[in-house]
Amino acid sequence: MLLRNLRLVEGDYLKRAALLLFHQDPENWVPGAYIKIGFFENAADILYQDEIHGPLITMADKVEDLVYLKYFKGMISYEGLQRVETYPIPRQAFREAVLNAIMHRDYSTGNPIHIHIYPNRVLIYNDGRLPENWTVEKLFSAHTSMPHNPLIAGAFFRSGQIEAWGRGIEKITESCRSWGKPEPFYEIHSNDVMIGFNTESQFGEKFGEKFGENQTQIKVMEVMLRNPKVSAKAIGVELGITTRGVEKVIRTLKEAGLIERVGAAKGGHWVVK
Repeated sequence: MLLRNLRLVEGDYLKRAALLLFHQDPENWVPGAYIKIGFFENAADILYQDEIHGPLITMADKVEDLVYLKYFKGMISYEGLQRVETYPIPRQAFREAVLNAIMHRDYSTGNPIHIHIYPNRVLIYNDGRLPENWTVEKLFSAHTSMPHNPLIAGAFFRSGQIEAWGRGIEKITESCRSWGKPEPFYEIHSNDVMIGFNTESQFGEKFGEKFGENQTQIKVMEVMLRNPKVSAKAIGVELGITTRGVEKVIRTLKEAGLIERVGAAKGGHWVVK
């Protein structure tokens, strides 16, 4: 009855959208119906990757949970006694971008959705095209909802995951603005659409002017924040640099007044100011 109410049945047969939305392995019928995520140090070097498989109706939840647990680091602050975690991209904006990719993609190409995560940006690539005569400017202006896959979009709407008013791009932009994050940007190619988010290292705003592109110093401070009792040797192992190199970075950070060692070499801890 549910599938018939969602217009996912034709006669005695299921439509392809029904398999994509609810079957545990839709790739048996639609190759490439999954999402590929990778963390890149630069355009050429990938450090690690994951794939999200299964029914489309659950995919946005899985992607959001994985990215915010494994790929993003939350900056911890306190408002009174309440702990607050701030991420490079607001969850609502990232989730909406993933949902847009799922609903608007062309599933006939056999290519998965790609999410490329870099230290300073996140790019979501999706095979598909905008409606005829649409431009990036049209995306950012008021427009009606015109999903590439209306049956899939209808199921997401009835599950409460999206609206049906063509406000996805507006919601992404508003969410970024409200969190003080850069607005997203788009690139439209002949066979795919890309949405991008400019992010910054967790210390980008605070220390960017002082250190510029020196990511090693930033990474050392991030390790110290996660584990204030960490040793220089352990930092080197985690970051893949020599202990002597770590010690040099530590001296620079101390001289800049950005870190402080409290207590003895053994039993003490780091304070990142």
